[in-house]
Amino acid sequence: LRDGGFRSHFFFFFFLNRYDVEEMVRILQKVGMIRQLASKGFSNPVYEIFRDSQQIHYFRIFPDAKKDPSKVLVDLRLSEKRFIPETLRVEAFRDVLFDMFVIEWLQTQNPVSGEFSAERPQLPGQRRPGLGCLKYLMLMMNEVSPGITLDGFLDVPDHFHLAVMYSKSFMFFDPVVQGTVKAVLRDTEGSSLSDITWGAMTGTLVDGKTGE
Repeated sequence: LRDGGFRSHFFFFFFLNRYDVEEMVRILQKVGMIRQLASKGFSNPVYEIFRDSQQIHYFRIFPDAKKDPSKVLVDLRLSEKRFIPETLRVEAFRDVLFDMFVIEWLQTQNPVSGEFSAERPQLPGQRRPGLGCLKYLMLMMNEVSPGITLDGFLDVPDHFHLAVMYSKSFMFFDPVVQGTVKAVLRDTEGSSLSDITWGAMTGTLVDGKTGE
């Protein structure tokens, strides 16, 4: 808009090209995430949706209107990419490709509680205790799926505990990996997820039959 040489720019962003803040709040209310945040002491969170210069979709939740990046509660970033399963040498998906929303970054943290405990020990990659929100974010992705134009969501977990958490809502493209994760959980029954994931990271989680 021009007025006496003054130009103003107004930008309205939609998460995943479809959902505005009001719709996202409604979805989060439906899946129980807002109630979960309130149980952790964050009753009036502030939401932020935008796309950066690389066309990465951002969905962030802050404890207040200051929107301090160091105190972000939830930071979800998604890109749009074409995924070719054949690169994984999975025969079932030969000559098939998918246009996906790829989870580039997903962080949930409690910025006012820096103490880990024996009940909730620090996991690889964690700087602060979590909020117990991952399952609600998975439910949120399920809720928004009917409205998106791509084929689905894709994630490449960088730690074993994340692979386990995601596997409650996601399936691995490679059935061998799917079976391996299930076998590890079967054979380590009774061990904590913290011990298992640290074992995977440090190379001390060993197959008793093969030594691998």
